[in-house]
Amino acid sequence: MMTTEARLLAALDAFRDALAAYVAEQQSEPPAPAAIVTLTDAARCLGVARSTVTRWADSGELPTRRIDGRRWVARADLERIAERAS
Repeated sequence: MMTTEARLLAALDAFRDALAAYVAEQQSEPPAPAAIVTLTDAARCLGVARSTVTRWADSGELPTRRIDGRRWVARADLERIAERAS
């Protein structure tokens, strides 16, 4: 039979191992950005208002694709707009 102290030490060892695994997961590489984003996300990425991105999309300056009723922007097109703005 384990003593109370031995059970506590075993529990602390398990906690330490779980915490180390959690920290390692948090420090892993972030997920790759999506190839396409919504207009709202595009605006956030570019640091402009959503209405600005909508105006660019409506004028054809920013190509979009319609999927399930929503308009999406290719990340490559966002990068092109961001480079042009710099």
